[in-house]
Amino acid sequence: KDNSDICICSHYTVFGDKVTPNELPFDCFVLHKEDITSKLICPLIGYSDKASPKTFEGFVCRQIFRKKLIENTYFKSERTYFAEDVVFDFDVYRKANKVSILNECLYYYCVNPISLTNKYRENLWNILCNLLDYKISVITDLNIASETEDRFNNEVFKFIKVTVLNLKKDTCPLSKKEKNEAL
Repeated sequence: KDNSDICICSHYTVFGDKVTPNELPFDCFVLHKEDITSKLICPLIGYSDKASPKTFEGFVCRQIFRKKLIENTYFKSERTYFAEDVVFDFDVYRKANKVSILNECLYYYCVNPISLTNKYRENLWNILCNLLDYKISVITDLNIASETEDRFNNEVFKFIKVTVLNLKKDTCPLSKKEKNEAL
């Protein structure tokens, strides 16, 4: 309808019998090239209590892309980047001229408790740092350091917390001593 390069919808999260709607932090509208960085890319850098929208998750599964936009864009490995969806989004959002936002739950995301995301990962800190490095390259390329400083700092603290929680997972095979060394 809007001749957009990307259309983004909201989604339901399904965990067992529980279905939770997850609305986007936007109303329905069309973003043009000049607003994509501030409305989509900056929120993907991380959380900010100073700016709106506060968060935006870059789930590829709830997006439709124009073929010419993504035909030479490759999905990075989840073994190299944590949240590889976000890396893909950074790549395509920078090429998009128009994005339609439809704040309607049209996708059902089923949580898999034994997925790679939800089990202990030996090299989690390294792949989180890879994502931070990628975010730094986006910040540098777009010259948005001043707009994203608090978002990036919050992301670093979140990743530290995620790494510590990773060591507490039931599937972590490390001894207490090894966990302390890892910390």
